[in-house]
Amino acid sequence: MFTFKINILYRIRLFYAWEEPPQVHSISRFFRLYIISIVAMRLSHILYNNWDVMVSVALSRSQVLAPVMSDVERRFHNLQMEEEREKSLLCNFELKSIQDEKLMAKREEFERLGKDLSELEEQIGATNAAIQDGWSRRGEQLMAKLQVASDSARKVNDEHSLQRMLDRKVLLIVQQRFNQEGYRSPWILPQTKHASGESLRETAERCLKQTADRLKASIYGNAPFAVFTQRYPKPLGSRLAKEGAKLFFYHAVVTPDSTFSPNKEEIVEYKWVTREEFWSIVPSKKYKACVDTVFLE
Repeated sequence: MFTFKINILYRIRLFYAWEEPPQVHSISRFFRLYIISIVAMRLSHILYNNWDVMVSVALSRSQVLAPVMSDVERRFHNLQMEEEREKSLLCNFELKSIQDEKLMAKREEFERLGKDLSELEEQIGATNAAIQDGWSRRGEQLMAKLQVASDSARKVNDEHSLQRMLDRKVLLIVQQRFNQEGYRSPWILPQTKHASGESLRETAERCLKQTADRLKASIYGNAPFAVFTQRYPKPLGSRLAKEGAKLFFYHAVVTPDSTFSPNKEEIVEYKWVTREEFWSIVPSKKYKACVDTVFLE
């Protein structure tokens, strides 16, 4: 089999290296591409027959809160804000706030003297203070909706909760049954076997549906971002008549309004973990290295 692949690749190289006369360029190019396509299909057939094609989804939840500043960051931030106050010019909003204060003081004086306020009310209109109050109410509603109304939200440490460590990116790892009663896989990313006629992207979507019910998530792109080759132990390889599995990784992100309820028929156990926890729990170094870019924060 190895010799066959070498011969095929050598022939492809000859086809690309051959320089034909101009008059037969278009014809020879057609036949060259035709033969290359036949070779590609043959190699694909060999790969599919000797290897299981699997798709795995790295399902992550992005940060919801900004990380707490370190002491150095806080001191630098305060210095920058002080310099901003000293050197910057006032923006239109700040100028209007000053004008509002003057008009409100004038209104109090008119009320004290019993003067007509109709003309002054038109000048005042919607004050910046009222606008800021509206912004504050909307901010409080949003924080309550996202359950981040206090610093205690940063300290949630339930590994089954999507609200865990909101200032860090977390990734879903699972132990799967793979339709085998009593079986529990090592800690891995959710994965499923590719079905004939599906694109890899469609298999990734099916993997998400098999992992959790009513999950809302967005898959990035139509192409996998990494591939991992896993060779089966000899007894398993002999039983399945396969050398191993080619595992293609897709990245998906949970939408902010989503909930997570695992499919208990397929998922034995699950955790939402940080990068450090992922590296300490998942066993294979090569496997972890394939998906390490997912943890970029």
